[in-house]
Amino acid sequence: MSIADHLETYLGTIDWGWRLNDRTHPIQAVRFNNQPFEGAITYSTLGMSDFAFALPGTSKQVSMELLFTAWKNFPSDEIASFLLSFCEFILSKGCFLSPGDVIGPSQPIIDNVAANAVFISHPMIFCDELAIFKETSPWTIFPWVIPIMEQEAYFVKSNGWSEFADLLEYNNPDLLDLNRPSII
Repeated sequence: MSIADHLETYLGTIDWGWRLNDRTHPIQAVRFNNQPFEGAITYSTLGMSDFAFALPGTSKQVSMELLFTAWKNFPSDEIASFLLSFCEFILSKGCFLSPGDVIGPSQPIIDNVAANAVFISHPMIFCDELAIFKETSPWTIFPWVIPIMEQEAYFVKSNGWSEFADLLEYNNPDLLDLNRPSII
């Protein structure tokens, strides 16, 4: 089974795809409609798993494919462009994305939205089986790249991801809305 087959097993048929115009990093972004909810679109990278990353504090390696989810009213081309650019950034730094990591704040993720940072999480809005694909060597994990607001990014950096996760659970914000109000 390929990574694309793994994704389609849990997210349905790939609806559309985009390719990074860079021969160094042959990475794609693909789209799944109505996943994990009606009206939502989930995006995944394909090809990032060709690169291995060291697990922090161990000698083990893992590969990654990134998941990103937003409501369908946000432009797919712009989200795919963001995801591909984000992959380029991660690969240029050679850094493994661990749950609780925050990248940003910076410019808005896409034009005309409030979200300008991301929080890395286990893909808890999907079934557990999607999170790890063991048929690659090294195994491939699927971190969920959650869009967050500037104040939230600074909160995580100051107070830690555990306190932020507690706030997310308490406030239950719409994490698929790139213009939602900050919970901080």
